[in-house]
Amino acid sequence: MYKFDLPLDTRESNAIARRKNCEEQRKSRIFDARTRQIGVDTAALAAQVEEKRLRDQGENERNKAYEADMIKNSQICTLLDERQRNDTRRLNAELKQVQTRTTSSL
Repeated sequence: MYKFDLPLDTRESNAIARRKNCEEQRKSRIFDARTRQIGVDTAALAAQVEEKRLRDQGENERNKAYEADMIKNSQICTLLDERQRNDTRRLNAELKQVQTRTTSSL
């Protein structure tokens, strides 16, 4: 009849074959007594453990980067605070000198 009917059938047959293949693989994993442990999918559990390890590792790296930034910012704040104190001391000393000069000249 129409040509577009044929690819639809092949797509459906490919999808059915793929589902059957996945089901056969699942059955072989589930019903093989050597590779399973009483209903536990060890491959999936291992994948989950690996994902969690990678997630934790990424989180630890991110935390270390934040800590380094915090330390750097703290050091900058300390340096600026010290610089401000020194400037205040210098200005006060200069002010005293000016005041002593003006009082001594009067």
